[in-house]
Amino acid sequence: MRTRHSFTAAVIALIAILIGVIITLLIGGGPDANADEPTPTPSSAEPSPPPQNKTSPSRTGKGSHPTKPGRTKPTKPPTKPTSAPAKPPLDPPAAVGPRFGNAKVPSDADCSVSGDGQAFTARFSSLESGTDIGRPSRTQKVTIAVTGDGKGKNLRLSISGYVFTERDVTAKLTVTVNGGGTTVTYQPNHDLELLRSIDIPLRGVHELRITVKVEVNPEKKDAGGYLNVSALDGLIE
Repeated sequence: MRTRHSFTAAVIALIAILIGVIITLLIGGGPDANADEPTPTPSSAEPSPPPQNKTSPSRTGKGSHPTKPGRTKPTKPPTKPTSAPAKPPLDPPAAVGPRFGNAKVPSDADCSVSGDGQAFTARFSSLESGTDIGRPSRTQKVTIAVTGDGKGKNLRLSISGYVFTERDVTAKLTVTVNGGGTTVTYQPNHDLELLRSIDIPLRGVHELRITVKVEVNPEKKDAGGYLNVSALDGLIE
């Protein structure tokens, strides 16, 4: 009986010891709480903050404004070439055709030039010769300025007058322009209006020098004859 009570007491004592050990462990909190904490390794260190964007707002000085992030400076448009393109050559100005200008005539004559300068008329009141007026010959001159380019152009010079020749009388008309002349001889027995035309090239001509001469040549003293020039008409053609 005593052996049974002893065994029971031993079991209770063992249980009490185990309970005491457990209570001690619980009160101590396990391992040493004051032990040094382990130093964090590089892999476990807190990551460093990312680098700031270059375009992040910043102040450069008093009164300056921050630059908006993400905005880039616009590029300039391509500049125009400094040298202008070569222009096509201009056509040479068209040559101005010939025109009649001022005229010089004898005191008893007159000359008029058309408004466009393309024609003129010289009128004579005493360019005549004849047996009845006692004048065997008469010469008068007209000078007319010419402007412009006369290349390919001609002067049509028309001579107006009257010729009368009896038997044994001849009459002669001579017209000279710038040194070149033409002569017409009227035989006896003529009684008609005189009308003749001469063409003169105007290339290189800057002045017209016109000389008109009329002559009456009787073979006998009592023979009669008459020749006059009343007008010169010039026209550019």
